[in-house]
Amino acid sequence: GEGQASTPIKTAEGAPIRSALRIPLSAAQPNAWDVGAVAQIGQPVKAGDKLQAWVWARAAPPDAATRVPMNILISLNKAPWTALTNTPVQISSEWDMYVVQAVADKDYEPGTLMLALQLGKSAFPIELGAPVVLRNYAPTAQ
Repeated sequence: GEGQASTPIKTAEGAPIRSALRIPLSAAQPNAWDVGAVAQIGQPVKAGDKLQAWVWARAAPPDAATRVPMNILISLNKAPWTALTNTPVQISSEWDMYVVQAVADKDYEPGTLMLALQLGKSAFPIELGAPVVLRNYAPTAQ
């Protein structure tokens, strides 16, 4: 949106992902949703479907002890923005995978749900890997 910027970056050797998107934040906003990253869920979702979303993230705080807030939501992509899950996490300066899960309460048409990362409460830059949203994922034994 207006006033928002991001920069694609290559990650350092040994990072768990090869590239990321850097969000150059420098001041916390009044609301967590004032700055965000979203990914539309393009598949239909049926009542009872289990959704699981993964995103790699790290922050650039002034020291290793500082944590940066981020909310991870699976929600409607329009008003009333109802969330199936809204999970607050604390991002460190190290790459980490953040995982959230939800169960669909009803049927949703393709494109009506989104994965949303609310970044507005961070006063420091955040780097995000590409998100993954899985529907009815069940790992198989190897």
